[in-house]
Amino acid sequence: MAATTSTTLDDLFVNIIAQARFTAEEQSLMMGLVTQYDIGAQAGKTIQVPKYPAIAAAGLTEGSDMSSTAV
Repeated sequence: MAATTSTTLDDLFVNIIAQARFTAEEQSLMMGLVTQYDIGAQAGKTIQVPKYPAIAAAGLTEGSDMSSTAV
């Protein structure tokens, strides 16, 4: 069995860190907050991206029932 050296450990850490970064990027919160559009196959320089309506928040008071609002 070959002896472990700091060089072989350094090579191992590079792979571990790369895998950890990939996992963190794929499971990050930001992925759910943005939409990616692949426009590589689209001809021309103009695309149409849908714009969704804004969401409004309401303040809640402790002990009172929530009420629905009209959209």
